[in-house]
Amino acid sequence: MKTIESVYEVQYTAEKIKLWIHSSEGETVGRYDIRFGMDIHNSLEEQVNGKSQCLYCTHEKPNWNDFELFCEKAKILWSLNIDKSQIKKHQ
Repeated sequence: MKTIESVYEVQYTAEKIKLWIHSSEGETVGRYDIRFGMDIHNSLEEQVNGKSQCLYCTHEKPNWNDFELFCEKAKILWSLNIDKSQIKKHQ
């Protein structure tokens, strides 16, 4: 069976308060919200094979350092460069 590599897309809100990372399989694997924190998830396939849902999840108001960490993880996990100008600076 041939393995197809996933492609990832970043979606930003016009208000610059949240973003999502979607995979070509239709999954949302990452989310960042300046009010509610971040979620970085394993893929559904990885979860079916025994991994937990969350790789790195917070459920509290984040700060800019948290956003920097999210961007770093997006680069490592999905080779994505997040456009930091698309999220409002926040404390």
